[in-house]
Amino acid sequence: MTSRSTCVVSLIAGFLATTLQARDIHYGSVTDADLLRCDRLAWSGQKSASTSCYRDLLAGNSATEIKAEAAWALGELELANQHFRFATSVNPDDASIRVRWGDLFADSHQNGEAMNIYREALNIDATHAYAQLGAASVLVGGFDDAANTFLEPLLTDESFAGGARAAAWLLVARVSLENSQRPRAEDAMDTAEELLRADDWPLLELYALRAAADLLDNVTESEYTAISLA
Repeated sequence: MTSRSTCVVSLIAGFLATTLQARDIHYGSVTDADLLRCDRLAWSGQKSASTSCYRDLLAGNSATEIKAEAAWALGELELANQHFRFATSVNPDDASIRVRWGDLFADSHQNGEAMNIYREALNIDATHAYAQLGAASVLVGGFDDAANTFLEPLLTDESFAGGARAAAWLLVARVSLENSQRPRAEDAMDTAEELLRADDWPLLELYALRAAADLLDNVTESEYTAISLA
């Protein structure tokens, strides 16, 4: 990883860490209404309320995969892993549960295991948008050109979910910033913002990217820095 790549990754991680808990924004790969209610609290910075919300899900009668999400959000990664493992054994043909299990491994920097699970999900559903997104994210992190195979459909096919497409463009923006491709990064961020606003997804990651871009240009009074750290 180049020094610029490290800088971009560190800046974005720093901005997001001020707002998010242990689990990143999923952009629609999970659709459970009760979980989304907790997520919205977390994404809006209401950490105490979101923690209570996730704990209620974990202690209640939620589906096992939702308990996994709640445990993950609370930073209880081993418990989340156990719940995902059980959920996939009970629902072997559910690609979406596998994708989220893969996301957990990717979030834990276990990219090899994450990629294996994404492939399992794609064997179940070859066009699963979030499986393609997860695979692309892992491969991009390893500077593997094969990432484009998974990423390109999300950038060009408007039939995919808007959240998955937005996340794909955010990934393009990040990689472009890492590679000093500022115009491409700006275009990608603009496209992502349009998609995020259309489906009312939080703009936290986008603002972190814009703030990182400004800081890389030595703009220290960026409006996005203030928003990201608010």
